[in-house]
Amino acid sequence: MTDQEFAIAYLKAVQKKHASYFEESNMNIMKCVRIIGDNLVSVHIINKSLPAEIQYDIEEMFWQH
Repeated sequence: MTDQEFAIAYLKAVQKKHASYFEESNMNIMKCVRIIGDNLVSVHIINKSLPAEIQYDIEEMFWQH
């Protein structure tokens, strides 16, 4: 599994964890972030309206503080 594949899998797990939010808002987590790079990827939140707990889950994994 490449770093990018891992990042996508992790983000999908975050979406599943917060499924009610994503279903109610009719959003997909992949449209809320930008993945940069193939090796040593970084994930940047581009939808700043995501709830704090979802942003925290993403930031904790990808060190975006």
